Amino acid sequence: MKNVLNTLTASLLFTLTFSCVLSAQEFQGTPEFEVHKVYPYTYTTESTLQSANNLSDLDQRFQTSWVKAYRSVEVIASRQGNLEKAVGDNEMLTQEQKSLISSADPGTEILVNIEYIPENSLQHNDVKQYDFSFSVEPEQTASYAGGEEALRKYLKETAMNKIPTGSFTGFDLSAIKFTVNEKGQIVNAHVFKSVYLNSGNEQIENLLLQAINQMPAWNPATFTNGVKTSQDFVLTVGNQESCAMNLLDIQRN
Repeated sequence: MKNVLNTLTASLLFTLTFSCVLSAQEFQGTPEFEVHKVYPYTYTTESTLQSANNLSDLDQRFQTSWVKAYRSVEVIASRQGNLEKAVGDNEMLTQEQKSLISSADPGTEILVNIEYIPENSLQHNDVKQYDFSFSVEPEQTASYAGGEEALRKYLKETAMNKIPTGSFTGFDLSAIKFTVNEKGQIVNAHVFKSVYLNSGNEQIENLLLQAINQMPAWNPATFTNGVKTSQDFVLTVGNQESCAMNLLDIQRN
C-alpha cells in the first residue's frame, strides 16, 4: 500500500512539474502585449455622478442600515485650487454638496466624512466615523490619435519586433506605466517594479520605455464640459495571465 501511495505521489508531482514546464514553454516566442487604462482605487463616472442622490450612490460599501442617527455628513473637495466643504445631516446629498462634487477640480479626490450613531442594542452608543474618497472619471477616455490598431502598429514597429525570440518565457511580464497629460503628451513613463513580478531584462525594458516616451501625442481625456484631464496607462508585455497583472490597478474583460 505504501509503495502504491509513493508511486501515485511521484506520478502526481511529475504531472504537475511537466504541466508547469509545458505552460512555461507555451509563452516562448513573440510576447503578447496590451495597453490598459489604470484606474483609481475608488472612482465614479460622470454619468453615475449625474444621478447620484445619496451616500450609497457614491460608495456602495456604505450601508444606511448601520446608522441609527447622523451627526454630520461632510463633503470636502478642491474647487479652483481651494478646499471647500459642504455639510449635510443625513444620507441624502444636499444641493450644495452636489454642486461642490460636480464642480470639483478635475483629477482631484473628493473626501466624504460621515459621523453617526450606530444602529445596535447598546444603551450607550459612541459616535462612529466612516470616511471615503473618490475621484471622477471623464466619459471620454484618453486615446491614441490613430486608434487602437494604429497604437499596436506603432508598438510593434518601435519595440515588439525588436525583442529577441524567447526573451519572455513562463510567467515573465514587463510593465511600463505612463501618464497622458491634459495636452495629450506622454509623461512620467517608468518601469513598474514588484517583488511579485518576474520582468524582462533591463535592455528590453529600456527599449519599451523609449517606445513609450517617443509616442506621438494622444487625444487627452475630456469631461463633458470640455475640460481636459490626465489619465494613467500601463503597457504590459509577456504573460498576460501572470498574477502580477492584479497589481496594476487595471480592469479586464
